[in-house]
Amino acid sequence: EFIQLWVNTPKAKKMEPASYQPLTKEDTPTFFSDDKKVRIGVQVGEYNEHKSPVKSDTEIIALRVDFEKDGAFSFSLDKKFNVFAYILNGKINVDKHGLVEEKNLIIFNQDGDAFTITALENTQVLVLAGVPLNEPLETYGPFVMNTTTEIMEAIRDYQTGKMGVLIEEFH
Repeated sequence: EFIQLWVNTPKAKKMEPASYQPLTKEDTPTFFSDDKKVRIGVQVGEYNEHKSPVKSDTEIIALRVDFEKDGAFSFSLDKKFNVFAYILNGKINVDKHGLVEEKNLIIFNQDGDAFTITALENTQVLVLAGVPLNEPLETYGPFVMNTTTEIMEAIRDYQTGKMGVLIEEFH
């Protein structure tokens, strides 16, 4: 199993070549809750004095969190971040929100700096946070730009091979 994250870049860096940064479990900075029932891996950014080797042009935090049943952890994040949690599998209880089951997403308002997740069974969660870019946003399929014209240019660049060419060989 792997998780692929795509990050929107600031307008000034949109036309730079894309990059791919693999991160293995062994290279992921990891720490545990006090009761050892929650393992937090810092995939991107810096959290709780643990810094990921993955580089980003934006201020983001991506955490892979593995809960044992009844494990709980209070996540503290600055109000400047937009934050959401995606439940990969299992069930959790989120303070002030209630039950959230697998394959569901919970979005937190920027109205507080902490929330607590308690696992109702063994559970895996992605916690993602980012400082808003506060730039215009246009999307079309996998293309993310700032204007419709930029979207059209990106599609043209893709169609003419300027973004690279994928050669598939079947044996």
